[in-house]
Amino acid sequence: MLGLSYPMYLDQMGIYSKVEDLVGKQVGTVSGFLWVADLQKLLGPNLKLFPNPVSLAQDLAAGRVQVAVDSFGTGAYAQKKGGYKGIVIKVAEPDKRVAASMRAAQSTLLYTKGNESLGAVIDANIKAMRADGRIKGFLTSAGLDPSGSDVSEPRLVE
Repeated sequence: MLGLSYPMYLDQMGIYSKVEDLVGKQVGTVSGFLWVADLQKLLGPNLKLFPNPVSLAQDLAAGRVQVAVDSFGTGAYAQKKGGYKGIVIKVAEPDKRVAASMRAAQSTLLYTKGNESLGAVIDANIKAMRADGRIKGFLTSAGLDPSGSDVSEPRLVE
């Protein structure tokens, strides 16, 4: 059994594209993400599922999909390393039709559930780094959107 720390940052939904709107376009995403079911309802047969980010990136580069939906952090990191040339990668705008764009998954640290004192120390440090802006700074220095530090209260994915 594992305990979950206070959330550090959000794993934000990212839109990778040369076009502005998803609707009416061939869109690809990686299976298993929180947004998949909502995108299937919204886009129907225009949504193509991929087993991993690499195959999604290959189809985006080849033009077989016009828009990719993946973790913003994955794309930002890859772009920083020279990938996704000519592609705009941005945090998805909140859209009521896609719940994960409204409430992104929270990233936490795991610890042994019975070790409450360790959990308390981890939580206190995360809260201190949030309060003094270090988490926002860490995200910015890593090329991530600083809004990912706005985690709200801890919650589990439904």
